[in-house]
Order: sequence, then structure tokens, then C-alpha cells
Amino acid sequence: MNFNNHITVTVKLTAKKKSSNKSVYNIYVHFHISQYGKIYDDPLAMTPMQVPVKSWSHANGGKIKGSNKIAKQDNAQLTEWLYISREYLKKLSVKTLTCEQIKTEITNSIKPLITSKPAKGTHLSVLKDCEYEYVMNDLIEKRNISKGRQRGYNTGLRFLKKYYQDQLPTIDRITTEKLKGFEGWLKQQQYLRKGTLRYYANDSLVDYKSKIGAVIKYAIEDLKVMTVNPLPKGFRGTWDEDSKKDILNESDMYAFMNLDESKLTRTELIYKVAGLVQMFTSLGRTDFSNLQYSNFKVYEYLNDNMETVTKHYIQGERGKTGKVPFTIFTPPQIKRHIDRLIELIGNDEKPFNFHSDTTMNNAYKKLIKMAGIKKAITSNNFRHTLATDWNEKECDTSVLDTIMGHKADSHKMTKRYARYTNKRLSDEMEKYISRCRIHNQPSNPIQLQQLLKAV
Repeated sequence: MNFNNHITVTVKLTAKKKSSNKSVYNIYVHFHISQYGKIYDDPLAMTPMQVPVKSWSHANGGKIKGSNKIAKQDNAQLTEWLYISREYLKKLSVKTLTCEQIKTEITNSIKPLITSKPAKGTHLSVLKDCEYEYVMNDLIEKRNISKGRQRGYNTGLRFLKKYYQDQLPTIDRITTEKLKGFEGWLKQQQYLRKGTLRYYANDSLVDYKSKIGAVIKYAIEDLKVMTVNPLPKGFRGTWDEDSKKDILNESDMYAFMNLDESKLTRTELIYKVAGLVQMFTSLGRTDFSNLQYSNFKVYEYLNDNMETVTKHYIQGERGKTGKVPFTIFTPPQIKRHIDRLIELIGNDEKPFNFHSDTTMNNAYKKLIKMAGIKKAITSNNFRHTLATDWNEKECDTSVLDTIMGHKADSHKMTKRYARYTNKRLSDEMEKYISRCRIHNQPSNPIQLQQLLKAV
């Protein structure tokens, strides 16, 4: 790329071995700035890509060997980084700049587009060309998105790039018409599983579109780099912070629990009981559906009177937080709902089997409306209800990590050695139940109505 003042900038790929692993290359975009044929500087921008040494070819400017799908995708990404760099330099070439000014532009503007990190002291919103991927990464960082949910964001990005044939425009240039076209195209995509091509499940498609919508809403509402909302109806963009999620207060919980079952269909009854189980155990939908009979356990111990005490609990692994174990004790007030749900939908192989997130959330939406609750409640909101109510009842919040299957973000060293005994977990759940009026409501209808009015 030729500039005024006899300045030339060339761009190429460079591979350098990692200092910690000599069998792997870090891949860089390498800029050579020269004036009158003499090198002024050669800044590097390290890409997020790492390649085994044996898989890299230095021929033709550098590329990954092979013709399989992954190699083609990675080479397309390398080509895109070169294209982005050259296009930006092309815009700069019409200006009269010094070598130092060009180097500064490379460092502050081009390098963040390649490394996925904004330049130091530079917020993403002030970058002239706001790339979708970097808005997405900013959202993930600022919203502290879990690794499980990050997969949905990255898959949505991968599909967008494929739809745009690796020429994804800046986020402010994504149009409603293009997103509608993308929506139809996405339904036709297939993947290979056990030798058979399959279409993606509707729940997965809804999740990918939701994540794309979340990124665009973030660009509009937080970064303010877009003035027009291009999102079609199907892109929900549900990325609300946990603190902004609707949760059920005690009055709502009463209203939901006391829905007139004589007016419910069998399906509505099933989801009413499922909602109660989620409300009182904090089980996530996927973990809920994946439970096996082996996850239901019994714990026995001797009390102070040397009598055997039997407690029931659920123990499993939370899928969305990297298989973090959870333990949820189920006192009689909770176990009765679990036993009832098993009676309604259980079989010899599994206690529970739900169709999909969409089916469950649509059923909850209908039941919430029937209960007269004016809130947007989904499976995840039931999960948040327990956490919020637990805090309000002043129970030990440090136990919640174990109940909800969360990774502890603090006190990591302590957590490595400390373990909550089953008795401690059971006692905390008993304490919570004893402080919940909903679990101690009278059976007399007149007394119950008086209690509901008091709430």
C-alpha cells in the first residue's frame, strides 16, 4: 500500500513458535512500514489463532495445510484478517501521514480488529468501524456471560460469517432484509451426526438468533454505535442482566401454586408441577430433563437422641457451568412435588422427559397469565426465584453455589479445601423451608384466603 511522502506499507502473515510450546505457532499479521525503501518499523498484531507447526505452510504468504472443512474455515479467517488490514490502510492512504502516525493507526485501530481486544484506553464505541465480533466480545466481558452461553454467541457468529460468505459487514451495516434472509437460510442448515445429515433443532435456532439479537441490542443500547434497530421479530435478544430478570415474589408464588387444577389440561398440570419443582429447587431446564433415577439419593445420620434421620436429595452436574456438581436437599414440602411429577411423566428409564425449552416456556407463559401474574417468566426465571428468595430469607448465601451448581468466583483457595457436609446442606434447606410461608400454608380454604390477602 503506497502513501504520500514515499511511504509504503505491506501486510503479510507471520508464524512464530510459542515460547511455552515449541510445537505450536502463534499466527501474526505483520506490517512493514518503509520510507524511501528503508524499513521504519514492523509492528505485529497477534491473531487468536494457534496452529501446530506441522500444519503450517510458509508458501504463498503462509496458510494452513489441508483441504478439510476446518482448514478451509481457518484459512478463510486468515484471509479476512489480511483483507480487513488492507482495507483500513487503503482508507488511510488518501491522507498525508507520517510513518509514526501510520504506526499509531495500526496499533490503535487495526490491531484491535485482529486481536479481538480494544486498544488500551480506547472504548469499543469510539472505534470508527465497529466489527460484530468485537461488540460480541465486549458484551461477553461486561455481562460476565458463562462459558456455556458463550458457545451460543460464537455459533451465531459462525453462522453469520458463513451466510455473508466471510464478508460480514460492520454491525451498523447489518440490515433487516439481510437478517430475514439469514433466518430462512439458517433453517436449511444441516450437520452430520453418526453418518446422517440432520437439521438443527428449533430450540437451537431460537438460541442462535437470540444471541445475535443480544449483540445488536447491546450495540444500540449500551455502546450506542447504531441508531436504527434492524432486528426482525424472530431475534429476541434476551441478554438481560440477572439483576433485571423478573422473579416471582411470595404473592406470585402463592398465586402460581394455587392455580385451580380442575381447570387445567393434563399438559398444563404437568408444567404447573414442573414449575413448582424448578421454583423450589433452582434446577436448570436441561439439568432437570437430564436427571436419572440414580441422581436421587438418600442421606442418613444419627441425631442428638441417637435416632436415625433420613433425608432425600438430588445430586448431579450442572451442564452449563462445565459439569460443576450440585446438591439439592428436598424436604417433604418439595419432595411431594417431585414425586407427583414422576407419577405424571416418569417412565422406567427416566423420571422426567420434557420436549424443549420453547415448549416449556410457552406452557409457563400461559400458566403465569392464568395465575394473574404480569411478568415475563421462563424456566430460567424460576431458577432465579429461589436464589432471590433464599437471600431474602437470610439463609447462608455461601451454600447457594453448591445448590445451584455455580463455579465460585471468589474464595477459590478456601473452596479447594472446604466442603459442605450433607448435614449442613440439609439444615440450610430446612431453615429456608421453615421461613417460607408458602410451604406452611393452611389446608383450610378460608384460612388460606386470609393468608393470601395478608401477603
